[in-house]
Amino acid sequence: MDDDESQKTDDENIEDHVKYRSYISFCANLDNLIWKNITNGIHITMVGGGFLGAILSSGSNVWNYGFINKKFSLSITFLIMAAFYIVVVYTMYRMRTRQEILDKEIGNMEKLGYFNSRSKQSTRLIGAPYLAMVLFLFLAMACMICFILVANNSEAHGAGGVVMKKSSFLISVETMDNGEVRHRFMDEDGSGYIKTISSNDGGWQKSHHHNHIYEFYFVEKGKIILTTYADSSETILKCREYNALESFIILPRQVHNIKMGSNAVIHTLKLFSKEGNDWEADQRMDDLIKK
Repeated sequence: MDDDESQKTDDENIEDHVKYRSYISFCANLDNLIWKNITNGIHITMVGGGFLGAILSSGSNVWNYGFINKKFSLSITFLIMAAFYIVVVYTMYRMRTRQEILDKEIGNMEKLGYFNSRSKQSTRLIGAPYLAMVLFLFLAMACMICFILVANNSEAHGAGGVVMKKSSFLISVETMDNGEVRHRFMDEDGSGYIKTISSNDGGWQKSHHHNHIYEFYFVEKGKIILTTYADSSETILKCREYNALESFIILPRQVHNIKMGSNAVIHTLKLFSKEGNDWEADQRMDDLIKK
């Protein structure tokens, strides 16, 4: 009878040991899968972010094929990336939940005294914490923001913009202090073309005159206010509003300033220039405008 009970106890111990080792193995595999999931999420971020950057930095014409356009391509890319993120985070959460259940079972078995302290120390598992998921999401968002910022810089939305040297012409895009964006196609002598797009708030430009250049202004959208001196005393200002499809010419040495309306768009042609610095500021008009 004693031999039978001893044999039964040995069998139970073997069964418990096999179960214990199986639990440890399952937990280790889940732990590896969780970290692989994080790696997959990083890959998704890099590929998706790179594709977003390619879309944002390319011209609008590249994506115009029927119903497919730039906005549609961006939306689809964001939706695909969001779907992947949901799958990655959900599977990480499910695996982590199962891992905690197994870890709890392992702890209960250890409390029963089946295994010695050395066995516990060698097989004790440190699972991937939920903090890893938070860090992964932070990294994913940071990568996406970096890709978008790089793409925006390549489109010259930041100060300074992109400058390309082609023959004697300089092509550039620049954001001014008042928030307006200027697209320039200029020759080295100062003649050329400028498209100006104001910000949501609009704002004044800087008062100045040109020594030789004639400027032709055409208002495409919104409204602007042209300010000049009313007479030769240069103490009284004269203002006139121009709306869409209206135009005017500024003569050489005629001091002027323009207040751009909200989201206004104007086109400027600079003609009959000479080499050298032709632009001269006029602080007096700026001071009168501030009054």
